[in-house]
Amino acid sequence: MSTERPLRIIFGVEVECVLRMTEDQYNLNEARFKESPHMYSNSFSNSSYASIFEVLSGAGIPVNVGHQDPLDDGWDGRWTIKEDSSIEAFETNGGKIPGHDYKILELVSRILPLTDESFEEIEAVINVIQTRYTLITNESTGLHVHVGDGNRGFALQTLKKFSILVVTFEHIVESIHSDARISVDGTQQCKKSSWGTRNIHEISSTVEECQTLEELRTLMNPELSKKYAYNFGNLSLTQYQPKMTIEFRQHEGAIDTERITNWVKFVTGLVNFSHAVSSAQHVWLWMTYSRDQTYAVLDLMKAIGKGNLVSYYKSQLHLRPHPSTPVPLSPPSEALECVTVALPKFGPKTNGWLDDTSTSDRDLEANKSRTVESPSSLPVADGAEGDK
Repeated sequence: MSTERPLRIIFGVEVECVLRMTEDQYNLNEARFKESPHMYSNSFSNSSYASIFEVLSGAGIPVNVGHQDPLDDGWDGRWTIKEDSSIEAFETNGGKIPGHDYKILELVSRILPLTDESFEEIEAVINVIQTRYTLITNESTGLHVHVGDGNRGFALQTLKKFSILVVTFEHIVESIHSDARISVDGTQQCKKSSWGTRNIHEISSTVEECQTLEELRTLMNPELSKKYAYNFGNLSLTQYQPKMTIEFRQHEGAIDTERITNWVKFVTGLVNFSHAVSSAQHVWLWMTYSRDQTYAVLDLMKAIGKGNLVSYYKSQLHLRPHPSTPVPLSPPSEALECVTVALPKFGPKTNGWLDDTSTSDRDLEANKSRTVESPSSLPVADGAEGDK
């Protein structure tokens, strides 16, 4: 197991959606907006946001309106209602229902601890809004999740292990998402990692060559674009940046709180696992299963200690006739070399089945003959078991 201190996982969600209301509701909002300046100040860009503010505040939910983002600048315990110009205001099928008005909406949560109470709060916010209006999603909407370690940021080694893990298994994680969220050239909603045809050995070596957080950020997000599935742009040691989170941008829009909850549990599990897993376990996982064409995202969930999500996702996966091409495999002759290159660079010695000190020819030959364990029997790192 890793000797690093446990993470204090926090998260925030950005729920992109469309607000549908009848024309009568819209007209009533407009009238109240114009007649009650003391209630609806200039902070509101339209009457619909003012109405949502009123609904949430009336339910005892602290909320901001506008472009201030509590994950950015406040840590003030408030939700934020804001606009997002990337959202298009139409029904899921692309049309509009006559006699209704549509407004784009982004709900940004306050900073939340990884607890059941936090998921209940997300559900409460969405349900309160839907007591008055209908929320819908379409191909232009997304669900973004920020994951942090308090306000401390992550250790470079944690981020390196995370990077290798998500790039290696990116093609199987994609099975959770719709086609509209998967892109190589940026023509769709979310870019894939820009690794081209590099094999596993080259990816690991390239990540390990990064000596600073800035180098790793540039590697994962070329030109520091945030439009990638895994956005490292909020991680910075050179400027004041209270957010200090990894952002997961690839999920399609969702207002179903079960979908939101399970996705948050999965991505926080990936981060927690990357931090807590030993070097040996980490290398064994991606070296073994990057070569297994039958390995699926459900197996990965078990490996990171999130096997309790399998029953939900088993019926939710997008089964594609021609799945995205997996990361190219390293030639067999490179396998042991990759282990010897990767292990010493991950830091402290471990007590895994392949110890950092086991780099002699005799030890490597012995390790080669070991029986490959199933994903469910992979030793789970402390802090990665089950859900909070």
